[in-house]
Amino acid sequence: MENKLILNLRLEVEDQKKILSLMGLVLRKLKQLEFSDIKVEYFELRLHRLSQLSRNKEAYMKIDANNRTFTDSEISSKWDEAIMNPCERLRQRFLGCEKEVLVRV
Repeated sequence: MENKLILNLRLEVEDQKKILSLMGLVLRKLKQLEFSDIKVEYFELRLHRLSQLSRNKEAYMKIDANNRTFTDSEISSKWDEAIMNPCERLRQRFLGCEKEVLVRV
């Protein structure tokens, strides 16, 4: 039986080609979570530019997986970094929780 995954995306990105590239990055990161044995049930991503005058972009993520929920965010001048950094931190937090559970048992 396959897991059900709910994606909640809110992308305020002007360049449509960039949106496709970012979606590819998100799918690769979701696969990486799956390969790490993190069973994602809900993935929320919000991308927006902080202001019209600023180059800084913000990514907010929320992931429900393995009966836990974690959130993280990043401000960066590049969309890719704004997505990759919090995604990796969240992966490490999930993996840390799993190790903690194994140590208790």
